[in-house]
Amino acid sequence: MKARYVRSFMKARYLLLALFLFDGCGDLLFDLNHAIKKFGYIPYTTPLQYAGTGTLISGDAAHLEVLSAPETCFPTTVDLNGVPTLLRRVDDTSLPSQTKTISIEANAMARFFNVLSVGTPSIKASAHTQNLKSFTFSFGGAHMEFIDAVALKSYYPFMNESCKTYLNLVGFIIQAIRIEKMSFTFYEKNDGNVAAEVDHIQAFLDVAADVTWHVENKVNLVIDTPKYIGYQIGSLRSVDNGVSLYRATSTIFNKFIFKKITDIPTDDNDGLGLEDHGITHSFPVPKNKLGGFYWK
Repeated sequence: MKARYVRSFMKARYLLLALFLFDGCGDLLFDLNHAIKKFGYIPYTTPLQYAGTGTLISGDAAHLEVLSAPETCFPTTVDLNGVPTLLRRVDDTSLPSQTKTISIEANAMARFFNVLSVGTPSIKASAHTQNLKSFTFSFGGAHMEFIDAVALKSYYPFMNESCKTYLNLVGFIIQAIRIEKMSFTFYEKNDGNVAAEVDHIQAFLDVAADVTWHVENKVNLVIDTPKYIGYQIGSLRSVDNGVSLYRATSTIFNKFIFKKITDIPTDDNDGLGLEDHGITHSFPVPKNKLGGFYWK
């Protein structure tokens, strides 16, 4: 299992490298979707409230349905004293920022912001971009976020029973690629910089209310909220001797293709020794079941 995760990390790093080496203008993120698939991740296709590891989801790759926040069943800590679960980790690999200039062309703009609008946070172009000639887009601090499968094996016997039951029906994001920071500089048709003050930001971009941003040097709009660009789906399914952990890194006809990673015993006296943490609300009924094929 460790070897599988090493290979997964290497693929993720190659993906991040590919992200920073793309040539061209308007096709930057459009081509990135193909790279995400090639290196073992699934591109986000719909805007989501949550997109980080531990997010409970259902549906298929074309219609992801967020069911609960990342911390509900995969908490960072297990009690008020801050005892860590060690479930959630981040690969420290980070590549330097890269800058691309995007020309304002209808097709290029549509493809570019189609990718930026999905996942979380959602960033869309407004109708006022027709007053621009181009804009510079830079990004950096790309990392891989993942649920540690070894820590999950230790934690699972002490997971809330409601979560165990629910996770036998739905899936969760087990691994994701995120960009820590994005920056935009807008250029008017006369090639002058557009000062990215509040009125200009509201004019050119439709940024979600929960997105954190700031302005640098009066011309650069910096998005501080991390942007998730690709993910893998985890699935916990009951078997005779416990639970099997599956992971999907690709799809076919928008259905997730799950392959087993490891088995998780449901009775483990050598685990964390933690008390069952409570769930304060009922889980929603999925509109669509988790669409996937399972392979051992």
